[in-house]
Amino acid sequence: MSAYISVFISVIVLGLTAQVTANSQFTLYQNGESVDKKDVYLNRYKRQEATHNISTYQDADHILYKEIPFLVFVETEVPGIVNPGILISENFVLIPAHLIKRNTKVTFVLIARERFTISKKIRHPMYRGKQKHFDIGLLKLENNVNLQSNVLPACLWLNDEKSNAELIVARWNHREGISSLTKQTEIVVKDFESCISFFDPNILAANNISFLDHQMCIVNEMEDAMDLSGGPLYMDLVHDDHNVPFVIGIASTATGANLYEVDIFTKLSKFGNWIAETMREEGEEVSFEPLECAKRHLQYRRQINGSKLFDSSNSIDYMVSIHGNPDTNQTIKCTGALIGKDVVVTLALCVINFMPYSSYVVLDDRSTINVKHIIIHPNYTANTLYNNIAILKLVSEASITPAQIAAIHSKHNKITLYATDGSKDKHYFSVNGLSLKFSDGCVLSDDHRFLLLEGLQPEHMCLQSEYSLVPGSCEAHPGSPVFWERYSTKYLVGLYMDGRHCGFGEQAIGLYIYEHNLWIKSVINSPLSKSREYIDPFLNLSHVCSYANGRRGTCVNQTSCPNVRQRMENNLPIFYCKNRSVVCCLSDSETQLEAEHEITFAINRC
Repeated sequence: MSAYISVFISVIVLGLTAQVTANSQFTLYQNGESVDKKDVYLNRYKRQEATHNISTYQDADHILYKEIPFLVFVETEVPGIVNPGILISENFVLIPAHLIKRNTKVTFVLIARERFTISKKIRHPMYRGKQKHFDIGLLKLENNVNLQSNVLPACLWLNDEKSNAELIVARWNHREGISSLTKQTEIVVKDFESCISFFDPNILAANNISFLDHQMCIVNEMEDAMDLSGGPLYMDLVHDDHNVPFVIGIASTATGANLYEVDIFTKLSKFGNWIAETMREEGEEVSFEPLECAKRHLQYRRQINGSKLFDSSNSIDYMVSIHGNPDTNQTIKCTGALIGKDVVVTLALCVINFMPYSSYVVLDDRSTINVKHIIIHPNYTANTLYNNIAILKLVSEASITPAQIAAIHSKHNKITLYATDGSKDKHYFSVNGLSLKFSDGCVLSDDHRFLLLEGLQPEHMCLQSEYSLVPGSCEAHPGSPVFWERYSTKYLVGLYMDGRHCGFGEQAIGLYIYEHNLWIKSVINSPLSKSREYIDPFLNLSHVCSYANGRRGTCVNQTSCPNVRQRMENNLPIFYCKNRSVVCCLSDSETQLEAEHEITFAINRC
């Protein structure tokens, strides 16, 4: 009887040991122990077959494989053990360096039910196994992967600046295998300094745990994380109406801290040069520049749900681009909207240093018209977004039908912004799918708070889309029209002021034009709206200066210029040097020539 009991117990122990072996990845990973210990299990139980991990992968036709097409699985010689890898080109896979330690045999990469033999294993030269520092490596495959919708290289997020896109971690239950693949969202990634705060200092010292600036972490409650194995940290960005995954970090290790499990990741932004140079040395030249990477293999990428975000066939007749005299040192590219046959509305920041006659606008039909008067809102303050509006009166009328300023906006109106892409040729298109919120519904970024120290006002509005774009996919110039359309008529709602990526992923700030409608009408209808003052901050006392009509003068103190008051009374442009106490003063002869020029210009215009 005792013999039967002994045999029965031996069978149970053997079965339990096999189960631990098949699922030992997470436990060893969590405790920070070396994966080398799995070799012990392999030598002890040679009767186990190392094929069930492959069949699990083959039997799982999971929809997430198409959503995470870069996720591959690296097979070791240990039965049942697969680890996540990231396909970054047709024959390179990115993995943690601890998987390619000298005494751990990484044998194959499993990609779309196929085994790919590894021709070379490359570990970061500064990898430190005990601390999991510089835990990053590359596998080169003997043969190129056949790209398809569920097998595509990822792009790498190599910018230290965080994106506002939703962060995702690929996970699966280690007891059920990778057929239980799922996505974890609502993630907060903490930098290396914040990670330390979850540990008792004594535990850190006793376990030789430390964090460097190339590491980051995600903290989960221990109960929620006990059965989960983790893959890469990534986000989906949009380019040309397609989802493009960008990997931010690869899983390095996991360890317990009080009631939490801390998943530690290697931040890829610290290793962009090493990855590119290593691949180059192996004969693979790949650019990880965001826009260039996003355009590769775009035909295989998943399209976003719903309508198109960009419409290249839609144009706005009344949008104009604004150009000043090159001597004004104005580098910002600005646009505006034609709201009268000879009237353009734009932002004050665009024309603060522009001069009439030498400034001009380019219309949709490529024709140009010079600017006669520039009227900036009297309450505009430089480097803020308050009263950021200006009116340009043109020397002649345009043949294009001007815009109608929208007095109201309904949530049912589809808001559109006119913008350009990040290409060299700057292709223009209309941006759809934006939601419009007014001042009480806006959430400001830190950059916008600096420009709006007194908070949002009724003149402000916000634009936002739930999607996040690949950097460079959309660029809206200051003054770009925001409009809604009804019965083929485009109603002007506002002008784009400031923001990144056209409001995708992060709110952009716009000017709500109708809030300034009374001031606009007073400027257009008033004959006294010709006050023209300009400041060139690069000129100092005694510098030579010139007006737009070619008259040259000298920068002097305003009290030393006898004809400055006469210029004010005659409503002539006044050019200040450095600040309003220093004026560009014409000699008597130059003043006389200017007066004759004004008379001649008036006669010719008539």
